[in-house]
Amino acid sequence: MEYYVKYMDKIPCRTSILTGRAWIEELFDGHLGRGEENLHMPLYVFKALCHTLRRDFGLRVPKRPHGLHIEESVAMFIHTLAGYQNRSIQERFQHSGETVSRHFHAVLDAMKLFTEQHCKPTRAQTSRHPKLRSRGKYIPFKNCIGALDGTHVEAVLPVRDAATYYSRKGYPTQNILAVADFDMCFIFISCGWDGSMHDSRIFKEVIENQRVPFPHPQEGKYYLVDVGYPNKKGYLAPFKGSRYHQAQFREHGQPDNQREMFNEAHASLRSVVERTFGVWKSRWKFLHNMPDYDFATVQVPLVGASMALHNFIRRHEIAALGNDRQYFVSSAPDDMPDVHTGGQNLDDGLMVGDTDVDMARVRVRIRDHFFIYAGWDYCENDVFDVEICMGISIVDSSVSGLGGCPYAKGASGNVVSEDLVYILNGLRVETNVDLRKVMLAGDFICKHLGQSSGSKTAIALS
Repeated sequence: MEYYVKYMDKIPCRTSILTGRAWIEELFDGHLGRGEENLHMPLYVFKALCHTLRRDFGLRVPKRPHGLHIEESVAMFIHTLAGYQNRSIQERFQHSGETVSRHFHAVLDAMKLFTEQHCKPTRAQTSRHPKLRSRGKYIPFKNCIGALDGTHVEAVLPVRDAATYYSRKGYPTQNILAVADFDMCFIFISCGWDGSMHDSRIFKEVIENQRVPFPHPQEGKYYLVDVGYPNKKGYLAPFKGSRYHQAQFREHGQPDNQREMFNEAHASLRSVVERTFGVWKSRWKFLHNMPDYDFATVQVPLVGASMALHNFIRRHEIAALGNDRQYFVSSAPDDMPDVHTGGQNLDDGLMVGDTDVDMARVRVRIRDHFFIYAGWDYCENDVFDVEICMGISIVDSSVSGLGGCPYAKGASGNVVSEDLVYILNGLRVETNVDLRKVMLAGDFICKHLGQSSGSKTAIALS
């Protein structure tokens, strides 16, 4: 009798009058905040996603009187990414487990192509991102196009296959290499690597594989990387052996020397990739409790799909805000003037593991830029702006900072001519002064007077 009731005289299970289709329509017609809360993205983005998957990536659902709309299929897929179990999705959308699973895989197939198209750069490398002008300490990194790093996501594997996936976290993970731009979007991802593999090994295999569509930096451009990666052409790493992480500066105070000044600015700018990881992982809860799907055919592409969806949402939100309007442009010098003095001294610029002298030179040049500005508050540039606007065109200064002030007894000295010209050149203010010749004159005078130069520009660039 029990067998008959259970398998022959079945009672329908999912019979709520609020079907999945009715619930989606209710969200579309209701409060915007409720729609965003349940679909994990603004409603206009969700509608654009459904339209894109249908038009560009071939997502189709059977046309039946009782069938699902594409919006319902996509919503069930989104709920899986949000960490809901299959039974919870069955109850929410009033469908059987088989129906939920079938539509999940149909959307995942479309998302594989979607991921390939939406995890790539959208901004030309020759276009300087406004983020690099938003703060004075970012301006020296004018040729930076993004940041590269690795992260781990939980993996569920059979015991026989799990050994190489055990990472430092103590459980199996897949290692992911990603590049993020300054819009906090992923412009390259490579998922599914063994959790035990070192980030630098994955990096080497990816950039050397000609079949991988990696967005290699153009000549003169570079990505920021941390100390775990080599300082090589196209990849700028910090100085080793000096404080680097932002938490260290918060706990132990401001930078003490040129290297730490460089490292602090480098870490602050490179944190864009860490913040991108953080936003992505906080949106999609399944990353913290991976479903027991097949690793290669479902878990890996599912992680990639979640990263592509992060990009899709982020780019639509930026477009709604007006693209670059979210960034404030600093009045700090817009460039590092080129001064040809025979080249920087690289004795303390080359680090163990460096494979490219040119990248070491870039690092030294930016470090010296911070050294020159160590005594100048970037807020002082606002004073220069006001003076220039008021028509002031003559400024008193002293070559190499020599001499004292005849008007103030006991004054330590005048503004250094070399440093002032360097800063004005960076502000694109025409001075008609040849900085190189001023530096040579200052060096000549200092040698004859037996004094050391007070010019940070001369010290840094000599």
